[in-house]
This record gives sequence, C-alpha cells and structure tokens, in this order.
Amino acid sequence: MKRLKKAIGMMLGVLILASCENGTNRKFKEGLKIFKDNPVTINWKASETEEMESFKADVTVYSKNSRKGSNAKVSHSYRIATRKENGAILSRVDFPKGQFGEKNRTILQNDKEIVIADSESGQVELRLPCNNKIEELDYLTGNMIYGRMNVGKIREISRKLNFDVTEENKEEMTINLPYQYFADQGNYGRVSTKVKFDTADEILTEIETIDIDLEGNTITTTIMPVYEEYNGEMVKVGQISIIDTKMAELIDGLEGIEYFNSIDEIPEATKEEYEKAKSKGQAFDVNNMRYGNPADLSNVETIIEVYENISINDCDKSEFKLLEEGR
Repeated sequence: MKRLKKAIGMMLGVLILASCENGTNRKFKEGLKIFKDNPVTINWKASETEEMESFKADVTVYSKNSRKGSNAKVSHSYRIATRKENGAILSRVDFPKGQFGEKNRTILQNDKEIVIADSESGQVELRLPCNNKIEELDYLTGNMIYGRMNVGKIREISRKLNFDVTEENKEEMTINLPYQYFADQGNYGRVSTKVKFDTADEILTEIETIDIDLEGNTITTTIMPVYEEYNGEMVKVGQISIIDTKMAELIDGLEGIEYFNSIDEIPEATKEEYEKAKSKGQAFDVNNMRYGNPADLSNVETIIEVYENISINDCDKSEFKLLEEGR
C-alpha cells in the first residue's frame, strides 16, 4: 500500500501540473533522440467545440541514472486517460500486473477524491480525499495539459495574485509560484517552483522545482514535455524529467578510494594484460559498474515518458465511473 500511495504522488505530478519545453537543451538530448526513434500515431476525433476535450495514450517509460553510466532503458509502462467534465479534470492511470502487486491496478482522480481499484474486477480498494488541491492555483491545474493553453488568461490571473511574472522576450514567460503553497511536503521543504510558457505557441514549456529534504540534500526536478504539431495544433507526445540530487555531506571513511566518473575514464588493457592481472587477483569482472565518488551519493536520474497510440476526444465518460459512484 505504501508503494501505491507513493505512485499516487508521482501521478499527481504528471497529470495535474506537468511541464514541457520545445528547446534542445543539452541535458535533454538523449531523451529527445528516443522520441525521434519512436514516432507516435495521433488520432483526433472531431468534436462540437473542435477543442481537446479528452486525451488518452499508452506510455512507455525509459530511465537511467548517472551513477550507472548506461543508456536509458525501458523500465515500465502504463496507460493514461484525461477528460474535461463539467469544468473539472478527470484523470485515470492504468498499471499492468507486476508494478503494484499481481493485479492490474487503476488510479482515478478528480478534484475531490483519488480512487485505487482492481482494473479487471472494478472493485475499489481505496478511496482517499484529494487534499493536494490548491484553490488559488486552479487556473493552472484545472487545464488540459496536453495541448495549447490560454496563456493570456494565465498571465492576467498570475499578476492579479501578485505572483512574480517575468517575460525576458516576446516568446517566453516565467511564473515563480510562492513556496508557501507547497509548504506541506512531508520530508521535503519547497524552495522554489518555476513554471515556463511559450507565449507564441501557447504551451507550458517547463516546470522546475527545488526542494531540500530533512538531511539537507537538494533535489532539483526539471520536467520538459515534448510536443508534435498535428493539423496546426500542438499535441504533447511525452515528457522528459531530470531529477538532480545533490547530497549535503560525504560519507566518512571512503576518502582516497579510486573511482571513475564514466567508462571513458577506465584505463584500457589488452586481453592478455587483463587475463594476467586477473590470475594475480588484480582484476575482476564487474557487472553493474557504479560511477562517481563513492563518498558522494549525488546523482542525476532521467525519466523519459514516450506516448504511443494517442487518441484525442475519444475517451468515454464511462472510464471514470468509479469516481461518479463515490459521490
């Protein structure tokens, strides 16, 4: 159950206030290549308003950690569905077997509650109140975040709330949200939250949060969604998240140990030299090489979520019926 609650927190970050960016920042280079190698299919069903009223997609997640030195690999998958209903945003995430026990599980959410259910039987396992809702930020979180947003309205409301709004050029707007809104983070204390928009394409381009945990470690999370243009509209096709953890202190007793920051720093040897050193106990095989200073557990984790089989305006209300039954 603890894992389920942790997953809820992760999904809230993805489904309520996700971020995005069209830039080609170097740190996102590997993630962008994965999107290039995995073209997406988009089906946009016509609606009366011609706007994005619902969104669903299959998601494949790739991940890597700077301490392991390998390329990003597939770690898991899930399915997302989101729908506007009477001014509220309904969200659904379906996880396959093996990720949270031996059952297929579904997490649903609206502005009042979170529901965890067995995907196959529909039996509700847990209902939780949605305590994370911040009324003043509803103009941000109450939007569909898979396409264009009303950036003009967001600018207007942000200034009325006296938020720090900066526009360094004609195409970029940054809003600094007061840390007080995120004060109750459990084991973390929020230092800053920045939300960026592309004012030309009217899309959310990035969210950066900085937190400090109880041990003084600093965690900087940057989320950059990736878009694709479809019939003149911007459609989110996934996102790249980078979690940079800086440890406050080093581990005692590990000073002076030789280490390598990458495979390129490891000295090369011929097969004969290796076999000779191995026979003397001076060399051995390492299957999961850990890079970096062993006394410093700082690391950078990269999570790449690639959407597949995107379907717009084809998400039926029945997919969220468990939320309706709980009212």
